[in-house]
Amino acid sequence: MEQNQNIQNKDVGLVLTEIAKSNNIFSYSRKELITLLNNKTVLVFYNTKKLIGLSAYENINKNWVELALLLVISQYRNQGYGKKLYEELLQLLEGKNVYCCSRNPVVQKWLKEDNFEEVSFYKLPKEVVFYLIRKKIKLHKLKDFIRKGLLGGWKYYLRVKKTI
Repeated sequence: MEQNQNIQNKDVGLVLTEIAKSNNIFSYSRKELITLLNNKTVLVFYNTKKLIGLSAYENINKNWVELALLLVISQYRNQGYGKKLYEELLQLLEGKNVYCCSRNPVVQKWLKEDNFEEVSFYKLPKEVVFYLIRKKIKLHKLKDFIRKGLLGGWKYYLRVKKTI
C-alpha cells in the first residue's frame, strides 16, 4: 500500500460514488472534494495503481481540526486498511485538538481507544459549532442529511491536546 497526497482524476468519481453509497459519510460535492484535495489535507492510499481509500482532515481554525473523512473503497473493506488510514491521519494530527463526528461503530471504537471524549452537540466548542453551521449545512446536503441524519447513531468526539 503506497501513500501520497494526490488522487488520480479518474478516482474522484469513484470516491464520490462510494461516499453516496455510505450511510456513514455525509455527501461531498465534486468541488468540495477537489478543494479538500487541493488543501493537501488528504492522505490517499493506492495498491498497484488501484485506489484503496483516503483519509482527510479540515482545519477549523488555529485551535481545531476536524477528522473529516475516512473512506475505504468497498472491495477493500474488512482487510485492515481503514485502521491504517485512521492511524496515519491521527499521527499527522498529533498535538492538535481534533473534532470528529461519526456513526460508524468501528470508528467510534477507535476514537474511544485513542482517548477521544464522546460529547453532546451542546458541549462542542463554539468554534466547532460555528464551523459546522458555516461549512457543513448547505442546501445541496439537505437531502443527504435527511436520509443519513435520520438514521441516528451520530456521535461527537473531541481530543484536546493543547490549551486554547
